[in-house]
Amino acid sequence: MEHITLAVYILLLAGGAAGTAGLAVMKIRTGSAIPGKLLVIHLVFYGGLGLSLVYYYLNAVLGLAPATPAMGILAVVSSLIQAGLYLMAFIFLREIAPGTQRFRILYRICRIFCLALGAVSGFAALFYGMVLLGLPWKTWPIPSAVTYSLVGLTMLLLGLYCILTPLGKEVPAVVFLIRGWGIGFLLFVPLSAAEWAFKQYGTIAVGPLSLDYLFFCICSGVSIAAAFRSLRARPAPAGEIAVSDEAARRFGFTVRECSMVPMIARGLSNKEIAAELGISPATVRSHLYNLYQKAGVRSRIELLNTLKE
Repeated sequence: MEHITLAVYILLLAGGAAGTAGLAVMKIRTGSAIPGKLLVIHLVFYGGLGLSLVYYYLNAVLGLAPATPAMGILAVVSSLIQAGLYLMAFIFLREIAPGTQRFRILYRICRIFCLALGAVSGFAALFYGMVLLGLPWKTWPIPSAVTYSLVGLTMLLLGLYCILTPLGKEVPAVVFLIRGWGIGFLLFVPLSAAEWAFKQYGTIAVGPLSLDYLFFCICSGVSIAAAFRSLRARPAPAGEIAVSDEAARRFGFTVRECSMVPMIARGLSNKEIAAELGISPATVRSHLYNLYQKAGVRSRIELLNTLKE
């Protein structure tokens, strides 16, 4: 059983390495700051996964008890990694700050929860450090249900924000990346709840592997898929037309419609736009019709001239 678990850990690490490479490709290809921030989050989570592998190997294979100094040090470092994850999420949110008042409240709540979880994780590192040094305060004061609830609520808010917030200025591959990570955040919630129930009531043995690792697999897969999308996309020429937030609000353009304008400026056909966005040519024609109607124009050239003004 130990060898099977180690093999699963190694597969997770291999998938994480592929996801890391995908985010690096995205950063280079798109020039957006968002893949870079997600790359840091991914690497920190990747480090935590590697630490879990070391912990499992020392405990299950070598037989070290959790109370030994080596295991205590790992617990402290693991808590610090978790604190770093939530602080990086706090910083990442600044890259997709809302351009409209509609999402500003959700944005602020997400950042507050990220800071709160970072503080809880830092407190956990302090607690494990005190236990390691043999100081008083032997019992963790925060119930596990509270911690799991706080984590689940934070992930739920992050997922909703990443999926719903407008991203008109970003290229389609980056939009796909953020939306995909948002879905991963949402899926984390039931996985985390199930794991807490398994540990609490013991009806099913989860074992040393965490259900949360499926979240890591999802985000790695999304990162790889987004990297392939960015590689398929044609590089944008200098002076490419993009829709400003002001123009998007004035004309009432949707995020998808905004993302099509740079492709129109590059001279892509409806079929080529459909291939880049992963939609049908009929859907592209529908979006193009909506762009014309909202901007009060009749052709692509008129649309681009209107947006230049």
